[in-house]
Amino acid sequence: MPTTPLTKEKLDEILSSCDVKARISFDPVQFVHKYADPEDQEVVAFLASSLAYGKVAQILKNMNRLLDLLASGARDGPARAVDRFEPRSHGKRFSHFVHRFHNGPAVMDLFGRLRKIRRDYGTIEAFFLEGWGPGTGMRHALESFSGRLRALPPKIEKLTFLYPSPESGSACKRMNLFLRWMVRPADGLDLGLWKSLSPSRLIIPLDTHISRIAHQLGLTKRTSGDWRTAEEITESLRHFDPEDPLRYDFALCHLGISGVL
Repeated sequence: MPTTPLTKEKLDEILSSCDVKARISFDPVQFVHKYADPEDQEVVAFLASSLAYGKVAQILKNMNRLLDLLASGARDGPARAVDRFEPRSHGKRFSHFVHRFHNGPAVMDLFGRLRKIRRDYGTIEAFFLEGWGPGTGMRHALESFSGRLRALPPKIEKLTFLYPSPESGSACKRMNLFLRWMVRPADGLDLGLWKSLSPSRLIIPLDTHISRIAHQLGLTKRTSGDWRTAEEITESLRHFDPEDPLRYDFALCHLGISGVL
C-alpha cells in the first residue's frame, strides 16, 4: 500500500511529465497512427490489440511483419486488404507467420471474422454496438461482442480462446485496449474514432504490470489479474476523473517504466 495517499494532483503531475511521442514508439498503437483513413485505423487497431501480448519488441516486430504481409499485392490500405482476403489465394504468404499463439491459421481466422463484420456491418463499431445500450455495462457488452465474434465464420473452435470474454473471468486486456484506442479522446496516443461510447464506461486494459502498480498504489486490494480487479481499479480511477478514468492508464504505465514503482 502507498505510504502517502494518491491524489488527482499527483496523477496529473505524472501525466503532464509523460512524453507521449517517446511512449508511442514503444506502443503498438503506433501502427494505427500510420494511417489516415478511419476504416484502416479501426482494422489496424483491432489487429494490433489482438497481438498485444508478450514482449514489446516482439509485438512490434510481428505486427510490422503482419501488415507487410497483408499489404503484399494490395492496392489499398489494410481495411480493403482484409475485405478482399481469401485464404486459398492469399493464405500461403502467412503460413510461416508466428506470434506466440497467433500463427498463420489464427491470423487468417481473424481476417475472416473481420471481413464478415465489415461486409455485414460496415465497421467494427457497428458490430460492437449491437450488444450495447444505454443501460448496458461494459462486462455484458464485451460478453456479447466476444460471443458474437466467436460465432462468426470460419468458426474454428480451437481458436476461440483468442477472443476472450469476461464471462470466464478474463480481464480482456486486449479488447479493453482496443476500446481505449477507439473511444478515448484523441490525445496523441488514443484516437477517439468511436463517438457512440463515452470514455466514462471504459475498463482499464489490465496486465500483470498494471495490476502490480495499482495494488501498490492502493487502487485495488485484489492481487489476481482478472475482470473484477480491472473493474475495481477502474472504479478507483473514476474518483479522480469520472468522465475519463482511463486518462490515467498512461500515468500508471509511466510509473512502472520509470522505475518509480
